[in-house]
Amino acid sequence: MQNKFTKLLLTGVFCATLALPAFGDGHSYGPFPITLKGYSGDKTNSVSYSGQIARHVQHDSLKKLAGSGNLAEMMAYFKGSDKNKKILAPASKGDFKIKQTLLNEISSGKNLSGKSYKGLVNGWPGGMTGDEVLEHMINKAAEHGSAFDPNTGYNYPQLISKFAMGAVFYNQAVDNYLDEKLRPDNKPNNKPYKDGAYYTGKEHSWDEAFGYWGAAAHSLNLTAEQNYNITKMKDMAAADHNGDGVVDLKTEYNFAHAYYAASYDKGGKTDYLNTVTQAFVDGRKIITSANGEALTTAQRSQLYVLRDIMTGDEVLEHMINKAAEHGSAFDPNTGYNYPQLISKFAMGAVFYNQAVDNYLDEKLRPDNKPNNKPYKDGAYYTGKEHSWDEAFGYWGAAAHSLNLTAEQNYNITKMKDMAAADHNGDGVVDLKTEYNFAHAYYAASYDKGGKTDYLNTVTQAFVDGRKIITSANGEALTTAQRSQLYVLRDIIGQNWEKVIAESVFKYAGSVYKDIDKLQTIIEANGDTTKAFATYGKHWGELKGFALALQCGKNNIGETAVKLNRMMGFGPVLLNSSQVTGVDSNGNFIKDEASGWDEYKLHMLKIQKLMVDVFAVKARANDQLANISDLSAKLGGSNSAEND
Repeated sequence: MQNKFTKLLLTGVFCATLALPAFGDGHSYGPFPITLKGYSGDKTNSVSYSGQIARHVQHDSLKKLAGSGNLAEMMAYFKGSDKNKKILAPASKGDFKIKQTLLNEISSGKNLSGKSYKGLVNGWPGGMTGDEVLEHMINKAAEHGSAFDPNTGYNYPQLISKFAMGAVFYNQAVDNYLDEKLRPDNKPNNKPYKDGAYYTGKEHSWDEAFGYWGAAAHSLNLTAEQNYNITKMKDMAAADHNGDGVVDLKTEYNFAHAYYAASYDKGGKTDYLNTVTQAFVDGRKIITSANGEALTTAQRSQLYVLRDIMTGDEVLEHMINKAAEHGSAFDPNTGYNYPQLISKFAMGAVFYNQAVDNYLDEKLRPDNKPNNKPYKDGAYYTGKEHSWDEAFGYWGAAAHSLNLTAEQNYNITKMKDMAAADHNGDGVVDLKTEYNFAHAYYAASYDKGGKTDYLNTVTQAFVDGRKIITSANGEALTTAQRSQLYVLRDIIGQNWEKVIAESVFKYAGSVYKDIDKLQTIIEANGDTTKAFATYGKHWGELKGFALALQCGKNNIGETAVKLNRMMGFGPVLLNSSQVTGVDSNGNFIKDEASGWDEYKLHMLKIQKLMVDVFAVKARANDQLANISDLSAKLGGSNSAEND
């Protein structure tokens, strides 16, 4: 999958969800209503992936058998059996009661062999396909008669299990259901998946992919630890979502890669399970919202984004690759200004995220980097001292910035005030301590207008927090000291978020003014080249900051949805088109956009959103005075948002 498709950043879906209708409880995979046109049966929930769960159970049972030497039984679970086979794993353990005991209680007629990767597996001797490799492993396991063969070093239960997870579950999901079966002419949404089905082609294709992922339908309602403990059979309360006293393998258990995702996530550094599962839920909402009609280009594009969802580092790498591919700062074909997109998003995805969602979060917990131990072996600072210092470093303020005015701090970054920058008077500016970077610079830029004091507020909170940590004198922090730090941490996070929101506000205003200028030039049949490039630059800054805003500690939820929709996947272009998505080959899809005035109104709505949600006060490039007149010109107070 990774080799076949180019992963694309078009919206902030890795940090926030798309604009979607509400189905079910919003946090579970289903139920979703019947949308298939002409269906007259008694089904009310269109979700179906029991076949995939049956294969998960066959896999778990096969793994349990792989050390037994019983070839016939192993093959029965691998190739399927006309007998109603017993579920060997997962099986009830103590108070952890499993609902199903036989395979046919989940789904009948299923096998692993028929769904195994059919390509050549170069990493295993013999030049075999995926299903042949698995069969070979099973035969060798039976031949040896125990789990581990010291003559080869092969542990057959582990070899069979882990390769099957990839050759069946991963391969079927990403290279079939989310690939071939996601194409417009394959399993279309305006037809049943197969004759007699109660679900559409696209509904079932998406469901089957989710089934192979292996997450419990309610996993988004649980912590990573709880999800992990379900598979370990240690948390019956977390597993039994419907409260019937048993765990339904179809919906209440975490299998295979979903379990491994939870195992990594519980360390606090990743969020794989929630990210993937939320993308599946969001995609299913998009498909359901089509109400049994063929998916539109925009809907398919949204599904492609969710299918190829990226982490922050992948997004930055993608931007860099695209910038290199284009060969210049601005691409007029998409309206993307790559230096601005890369810069502003990196400020959020790296600096802001690391500070507020790592050093001032996980690493501020009592048992993580404690103050009575060095941060690492050989360090001359304690765990909490260095954690707090690193967060301050990401903020980017000069160490002596509190001694300066906002204007002076601003001019340091603009390289206009050497005297203000050179605090120690040695004739050079030390980038380690005497320069303002990134969000600290933007804070100063807003503060110099006299309406805000972001730079001083955040920096003073950092200084005050460091004093508290220092006062502990190398001892573990007391509950009272940690409480004080939490208050200061919240001050830092809230004001840092406001600085980014101010930037979104500012550049929404810039884009509004740029469109105004472009309209004037177009009406006069003038040369739009320079003005269009400026428009692209400002839109790149707007998009970058908007994505950055979504990378903090807190999920900004509906605000992110509105922000992404109104901004769109790209700016409205001179030919009134707009990037609306990406196709299965990684090519940008463009479609007719809203008119210029409509898009201008979206910019004003973005400014209003920043005021309403984040209470921004500096309001650089404030254009809100125009919102009533423009809305009236368009025929009302509400306009369609970009999808």
